[in-house]
Amino acid sequence: MTIFISILILIVTLVGLLLRFSSVKINVKQLEFVNTKIKKFKVKISLNLFNKIPWLQLTIDQEKVKKLKGSNKLEIINKILRTKILKDYENIGTVVKKNWKKIFGEFKKVRIEKVKLDAIIGTESANITAIATSVASISVPIIFGRKAESLSYKIKPMYKDENYIFLSLNCTISIKLVHIINVKKLLCNDNKIIK
Repeated sequence: MTIFISILILIVTLVGLLLRFSSVKINVKQLEFVNTKIKKFKVKISLNLFNKIPWLQLTIDQEKVKKLKGSNKLEIINKILRTKILKDYENIGTVVKKNWKKIFGEFKKVRIEKVKLDAIIGTESANITAIATSVASISVPIIFGRKAESLSYKIKPMYKDENYIFLSLNCTISIKLVHIINVKKLLCNDNKIIK
Protein backbone atom coordinates (compact mmCIF):
# COMPACT_ATOMS: atom_id res chain seq x y z
CA MET A 1 0.00 0.00 0.00
CA THR A 2 2.80 2.44 0.85
CA ILE A 3 4.57 1.60 -2.41
CA PHE A 4 1.41 2.45 -4.35
CA ILE A 5 1.02 5.78 -2.51
CA SER A 6 4.71 6.56 -3.04
CA ILE A 7 4.43 5.86 -6.79
CA LEU A 8 1.25 7.95 -6.97
CA ILE A 9 2.95 10.89 -5.18
CA LEU A 10 5.96 10.55 -7.50
CA ILE A 11 3.74 10.62 -10.60
CA VAL A 12 1.78 13.64 -9.37
CA THR A 13 5.03 15.45 -8.52
CA LEU A 14 6.53 14.68 -11.94
CA VAL A 15 3.40 15.88 -13.73
CA GLY A 16 3.38 19.05 -11.61
CA LEU A 17 7.05 19.73 -12.37
CA LEU A 18 6.49 18.98 -16.05
CA LEU A 19 3.65 21.52 -16.18
CA ARG A 20 5.57 24.09 -14.13
CA PHE A 21 8.71 24.05 -16.28
CA SER A 22 7.06 23.53 -19.67
CA SER A 23 6.31 26.13 -22.29
CA VAL A 24 4.14 26.18 -25.38
CA LYS A 25 6.16 26.98 -28.48
CA ILE A 26 4.35 27.96 -31.67
CA ASN A 27 6.64 27.81 -34.67
CA VAL A 28 5.08 29.26 -37.81
CA LYS A 29 7.40 27.68 -40.34
CA GLN A 30 5.56 28.95 -43.37
CA LEU A 31 2.54 31.21 -43.71
CA GLU A 32 1.89 32.81 -47.08
CA PHE A 33 -1.21 34.50 -48.28
CA VAL A 34 -2.13 36.60 -51.27
CA ASN A 35 -4.94 39.10 -50.78
CA THR A 36 -7.33 37.07 -48.61
CA LYS A 37 -6.40 33.52 -49.68
CA ILE A 38 -3.89 31.44 -47.76
CA LYS A 39 -1.48 29.86 -50.24
CA LYS A 40 0.81 27.89 -47.91
CA PHE A 41 1.01 27.29 -44.21
CA LYS A 42 2.79 25.00 -41.81
CA VAL A 43 2.60 25.50 -38.06
CA LYS A 44 4.33 23.38 -35.44
CA ILE A 45 2.99 23.56 -31.88
CA SER A 46 5.04 21.88 -29.18
CA LEU A 47 5.26 21.57 -25.42
CA ASN A 48 8.89 21.99 -24.41
CA LEU A 49 10.57 21.28 -21.12
CA PHE A 50 12.76 24.27 -20.11
CA ASN A 51 11.84 25.79 -23.50
CA LYS A 52 14.37 23.39 -25.12
CA ILE A 53 13.32 19.73 -24.94
CA PRO A 54 10.09 18.95 -26.84
CA TRP A 55 7.91 16.30 -25.19
CA LEU A 56 4.72 16.77 -27.21
CA GLN A 57 4.44 18.03 -30.80
CA LEU A 58 1.69 18.75 -33.29
CA THR A 59 2.22 19.91 -36.87
CA ILE A 60 -0.62 21.51 -38.80
CA ASP A 61 -0.38 22.10 -42.54
CA GLN A 62 -2.68 22.44 -45.55
CA GLU A 63 -3.00 18.71 -46.14
CA LYS A 64 -4.12 17.96 -42.57
CA VAL A 65 -6.69 20.76 -42.66
CA LYS A 66 -8.07 19.49 -45.99
CA LYS A 67 -8.43 16.00 -44.50
CA LEU A 68 -10.25 17.47 -41.48
CA LYS A 69 -12.61 19.46 -43.71
CA GLY A 70 -13.45 16.31 -45.67
CA SER A 71 -14.46 14.44 -42.53
CA ASN A 72 -16.90 15.38 -39.80
CA LYS A 73 -14.10 15.70 -37.22
CA LEU A 74 -14.05 19.49 -37.57
CA GLU A 75 -17.74 19.68 -36.62
CA ILE A 76 -17.12 17.39 -33.64
CA ILE A 77 -14.20 19.57 -32.45
CA ASN A 78 -16.32 22.70 -32.86
CA LYS A 79 -19.18 21.13 -30.89
CA ILE A 80 -16.81 20.08 -28.08
CA LEU A 81 -15.35 23.60 -27.92
CA ARG A 82 -18.78 25.19 -27.69
CA THR A 83 -20.37 22.76 -25.24
CA LYS A 84 -17.58 21.55 -22.97
CA ILE A 85 -14.91 24.26 -22.90
CA LEU A 86 -16.88 27.45 -23.45
CA LYS A 87 -20.35 26.74 -22.08
CA ASP A 88 -21.24 30.40 -21.84
CA TYR A 89 -18.93 31.85 -24.51
CA GLU A 90 -21.21 34.86 -25.15
CA ASN A 91 -20.28 36.28 -21.74
CA ILE A 92 -16.52 35.79 -22.06
CA GLY A 93 -16.15 39.36 -23.34
CA THR A 94 -17.42 40.80 -20.07
CA VAL A 95 -15.01 38.63 -18.09
CA VAL A 96 -12.09 39.75 -20.27
CA LYS A 97 -13.14 43.39 -19.85
CA LYS A 98 -13.25 42.95 -16.09
CA ASN A 99 -9.83 41.24 -15.83
CA TRP A 100 -8.06 42.66 -18.91
CA LYS A 101 -5.08 44.05 -16.97
CA LYS A 102 -4.34 40.70 -15.34
CA ILE A 103 -4.92 38.73 -18.56
CA PHE A 104 -2.73 40.98 -20.71
CA GLY A 105 -0.17 41.04 -17.90
CA GLU A 106 0.18 37.29 -18.32
CA PHE A 107 0.46 37.59 -22.11
CA LYS A 108 3.17 40.24 -21.79
CA LYS A 109 5.36 37.33 -20.78
CA VAL A 110 5.16 35.92 -24.32
CA ARG A 111 8.62 35.43 -25.77
CA ILE A 112 9.09 36.10 -29.49
CA GLU A 113 12.25 34.31 -30.56
CA LYS A 114 12.38 35.20 -34.22
CA VAL A 115 10.31 36.97 -36.84
CA LYS A 116 10.94 36.94 -40.58
CA LEU A 117 8.39 38.90 -42.59
CA ASP A 118 8.26 39.54 -46.33
CA ALA A 119 5.45 41.62 -47.77
CA ILE A 120 4.44 43.19 -51.05
CA ILE A 121 1.78 45.88 -50.95
CA GLY A 122 0.01 47.35 -53.96
CA THR A 123 -3.06 49.51 -54.47
CA GLU A 124 -4.71 51.15 -57.44
CA SER A 125 -3.11 54.47 -56.51
CA ALA A 126 0.67 54.93 -56.42
CA ASN A 127 0.35 57.52 -53.63
CA ILE A 128 -1.63 55.19 -51.38
CA THR A 129 0.82 52.36 -52.14
CA ALA A 130 3.76 54.52 -51.07
CA ILE A 131 2.02 55.61 -47.86
CA ALA A 132 0.83 52.06 -47.01
CA THR A 133 4.34 50.65 -47.58
CA SER A 134 5.89 53.36 -45.39
CA VAL A 135 3.37 52.87 -42.58
CA ALA A 136 3.87 49.09 -42.67
CA SER A 137 7.67 49.50 -42.67
CA ILE A 138 7.47 51.76 -39.62
CA SER A 139 4.88 49.61 -37.80
CA VAL A 140 6.70 46.26 -37.93
CA PRO A 141 9.69 47.29 -35.75
CA ILE A 142 7.36 49.12 -33.35
CA ILE A 143 5.18 46.01 -32.92
CA PHE A 144 7.96 43.39 -32.76
CA GLY A 145 11.07 45.44 -31.98
CA ARG A 146 11.13 45.20 -28.20
CA LYS A 147 9.95 41.63 -27.90
CA ALA A 148 11.62 39.87 -30.84
CA GLU A 149 15.09 38.48 -30.31
CA SER A 150 15.67 38.32 -34.06
CA LEU A 151 13.73 40.52 -36.49
CA SER A 152 14.08 40.47 -40.26
CA TYR A 153 11.59 42.07 -42.61
CA LYS A 154 11.22 43.32 -46.18
CA ILE A 155 8.21 45.32 -47.28
CA LYS A 156 8.12 46.21 -50.97
CA PRO A 157 5.66 48.30 -52.95
CA MET A 158 4.04 47.03 -56.15
CA TYR A 159 2.98 49.80 -58.50
CA LYS A 160 0.23 48.31 -60.66
CA ASP A 161 -3.39 49.25 -61.07
CA GLU A 162 -4.67 46.54 -58.73
CA ASN A 163 -5.12 45.94 -55.02
CA TYR A 164 -2.59 43.34 -53.97
CA ILE A 165 -1.16 42.12 -50.67
CA PHE A 166 1.38 39.33 -50.35
CA LEU A 167 2.56 38.30 -46.90
CA SER A 168 5.07 35.63 -45.94
CA LEU A 169 5.68 35.07 -42.24
CA ASN A 170 8.03 32.79 -40.34
CA CYS A 171 8.12 33.23 -36.57
CA THR A 172 8.64 31.43 -33.29
CA ILE A 173 6.63 32.40 -30.22
CA SER A 174 6.72 30.75 -26.80
CA ILE A 175 4.88 31.22 -23.52
CA LYS A 176 5.19 29.25 -20.32
CA LEU A 177 2.34 26.87 -19.63
CA VAL A 178 1.96 28.37 -16.17
CA HIS A 179 0.89 31.72 -17.67
CA ILE A 180 -1.76 30.02 -19.81
CA ILE A 181 -3.05 28.20 -16.72
CA ASN A 182 -3.15 31.53 -14.85
CA VAL A 183 -5.33 33.06 -17.58
CA LYS A 184 -7.65 30.06 -17.42
CA LYS A 185 -7.90 30.51 -13.63
CA LEU A 186 -8.77 34.18 -14.11
CA LEU A 187 -11.55 33.22 -16.50
CA CYS A 188 -12.75 30.36 -14.26
CA ASN A 189 -12.94 32.35 -11.06
CA ASP A 190 -15.17 35.00 -12.57
CA ASN A 191 -18.70 33.81 -13.45
CA LYS A 192 -17.51 30.23 -14.04
CA ILE A 193 -17.24 30.81 -17.80
CA ILE A 194 -14.73 28.07 -18.61
CA LYS A 195 -14.84 24.75 -16.82
